[in-house]
Amino acid sequence: LATDFTGLSIILKPGNSGGTSPEGILACYPTKDHATINSELPISSRILESGYMIDCLLTKYQTIDFTKPHNRFCNANKNPYNDKGLENTSLEPYEVVFVKSNDLVFLKDARDKGKLYQKWMEDVKSYNRSSF
Repeated sequence: LATDFTGLSIILKPGNSGGTSPEGILACYPTKDHATINSELPISSRILESGYMIDCLLTKYQTIDFTKPHNRFCNANKNPYNDKGLENTSLEPYEVVFVKSNDLVFLKDARDKGKLYQKWMEDVKSYNRSSF
């Protein structure tokens, strides 16, 4: 999720619009699954219900008009975080804000790429590039 102050204000409003907790979307939920279902996923609905547009950082889904209900399931309910979950390819860390790094087997490709990119960035700090 990337948003501005207006989007954050909408997300922080109390009430169960888009979620199930009267405390709001960013309430404290008992499990990771509860947080995903009641917080992560409803954020988009809350922003759309408030009359604003959302977009996607994944190139495949950019510029889709999500105010039209028939576009809301354009990914056939597939999770792009799963290995090979995006048209038989895995996420590129440069197309997302966060790479989920928990140890679930189906997240291995993106997690490994993220770790490799992190290593490269750490290596860059140690190189004396002026000697090249």
